[in-house]
Amino acid sequence: MTGGQRACSSLHLASTPRGSDHRSSSAEAYLTPVENERSNLVVLVGHTATTVLFTADESTGLRSAYAVRFAPTPANATAGPPSQEYIVSADHEVILSAGAIQSPALLQRSGVGTKHLLDVLGIDIVVPLEGVGRNLQDQAATPLAAGSTVNDTGGTRVLDAIAFPDVDALFTFGALDGGANVSETISSDIPGWAASQAAAGGGVSAEALETIMRVQAHNILHDKAAVLEMFFYEPAPDGLGMNVWGLLPFSRGDLSVTSTNPFTPPAIRGAYLAADIDLAVAVAGARAVRRLLHTPPLSEIVTQELVPGTAAVPDAGDGGSDADWAAWVRSAYISNDHPVGTAAMMRRELGGVVDARLRVYGTQNVRVVDAAMLPLQISAYLSATVYGVAEKAADLILEDMRAGGR
Repeated sequence: MTGGQRACSSLHLASTPRGSDHRSSSAEAYLTPVENERSNLVVLVGHTATTVLFTADESTGLRSAYAVRFAPTPANATAGPPSQEYIVSADHEVILSAGAIQSPALLQRSGVGTKHLLDVLGIDIVVPLEGVGRNLQDQAATPLAAGSTVNDTGGTRVLDAIAFPDVDALFTFGALDGGANVSETISSDIPGWAASQAAAGGGVSAEALETIMRVQAHNILHDKAAVLEMFFYEPAPDGLGMNVWGLLPFSRGDLSVTSTNPFTPPAIRGAYLAADIDLAVAVAGARAVRRLLHTPPLSEIVTQELVPGTAAVPDAGDGGSDADWAAWVRSAYISNDHPVGTAAMMRRELGGVVDARLRVYGTQNVRVVDAAMLPLQISAYLSATVYGVAEKAADLILEDMRAGGR
């Protein structure tokens, strides 16, 4: 990995400070050192931003955010609308950093989103923006497990090992029994995936999704981006597990608020494994794990496969059939909790929500600075990339303030 090869084997990457045994965070790295030192910084916990308030700028035709409405967060997740709200004025900018789920939801409640949704909910349209909440991409994970002869209560076994195979390596080691040419399949099937997923709400149009997907296909087929992550974990002291997930799904979901009540969670349609290739990647990854567990030296300590086990996915010496693996994957996958893309930095006609300076289209002073702005998934963990987005956003904000004489 340090040699610049994205498809590789490596030691496990973790945001762990040197000499520490705990995982770091953005709060620890950025907030804690300054939270008691900056008089112009107030962090208000236990409250929820409910709406961004806008006014029209007649000179530019754009909308300008002048305040944010917020309320105490209720203990009950099914609470009704807030009984008391507060307003804080915005002298310069409003920055949304609530994540790929809540940032688009806040935009929608504020009147920035698809006209149909806002009309249904009776929300006044501030900026009609069809891409808000669309293009949702998350990764589907499938953990596998086996019994082991090694009893390790310290949790120090092979957890540092991790692999990121590209499409060629994955479909060689975990080859589908149909022997399909994956490169040809991806290239030829994109129009169908784009059409079906746009119709379901995952994109603003089939043409837009096809354009986006072909960029992703180039990353996979030409640039050889890793398409799967595989790493060990310990499900029990006498167990050995391996978690696998597709890194670059072609499946596209969407989310939308269902109420003007800010405490009502948005409806999320993950659309996991909606594109055939995403299921094929998961199947190839699971089969590769089974093969790996039967290969020395791991086979010397593995007693039996526990998840899924040969009762669920029989093995007649072929590693299991595509059909059996696919049925198990569909029943066992879980969200990887890495959503991106719901307020993407793209051209507006493709479903983009923010421009190259992270400003929401149609507004003067609202930016989205979180994973929602990433137009495509990445072959890596999100955290470091999102930190980079935030650092870049800070530079952009300072540049614009200086250009405006502030």
